[in-house]
Amino acid sequence: MELYDDTKFTVELLSGIAGSGKDFYLKNNRLPVVSLDDLRREMGVRHGDSLGQGHVIQRAQELAKRYAAARQSFVWNATNLTTDMRSKIINMLSVYNPYFKITYLETSMENIFARRKEDIPRVALEKMIRVLDMPLATEGHEVGWVRG
Repeated sequence: MELYDDTKFTVELLSGIAGSGKDFYLKNNRLPVVSLDDLRREMGVRHGDSLGQGHVIQRAQELAKRYAAARQSFVWNATNLTTDMRSKIINMLSVYNPYFKITYLETSMENIFARRKEDIPRVALEKMIRVLDMPLATEGHEVGWVRG
């Protein structure tokens, strides 16, 4: 017996500590991407600027809603470290009835610290590691893990 699926497009939420390989994972991606890092660069917002980060998130939400309203599949590229962060995005976009795919990416702590040492202080990366909630299989229609 096949389950009825009335979703029309996919929203893939990437999840992982900064430096875990999310951008590398997207190298061959053909879908539009809502990237908080790209928006921060475009808007001139530095890590740790909470007011600026609020504007970045607002812009990301606007872009995501625009894709969702057009039933256009896309990727949300951000750390999405906690269940709360992921559920806010899912709740915001649920009215558009997408298929939610969550992809968690991980790598060694050595890779993370080496990859982001120039732009994110080690203490901030360590905090990300402490607050991380691994995505649960029940959070989306599909949940996958990629180790690199």
